[in-house]
Amino acid sequence: MYKIMAEASFSAAHQLVRHPGKCRALHGHNWRVQAIVGAETLDDQGMVVDFSVLKKALGELCDRFDHLMVNEVAPFDRIPPTAENFAKLFFDELVIRVGTNRVQVIAVRVWETDRNVAEYSI
Repeated sequence: MYKIMAEASFSAAHQLVRHPGKCRALHGHNWRVQAIVGAETLDDQGMVVDFSVLKKALGELCDRFDHLMVNEVAPFDRIPPTAENFAKLFFDELVIRVGTNRVQVIAVRVWETDRNVAEYSI
């Protein structure tokens, strides 16, 4: 399988209101998001998908949350705004935006910090 990867980032605040520790308090992160997509065959231009298409989709998703309190933005007004939930949300949204019969979203990784990362994958 051929695979490509793109990254984007955003800065946003959140709080985990049911968390027993310090993450219960309002705090922010410089979030980093990585998306990996793949295909068994390349398109007529020799690509899985044009990097610009993947980067645009990823950037639009990040822009939804950039410099906001994510607890106030759907779906995080209903579910905890964890890195795990961000990874699943971005995965599902990328399936809609770039997934085709040929192109699969393989994985999405979301970093809260340089050392803390969550992944959702097939």
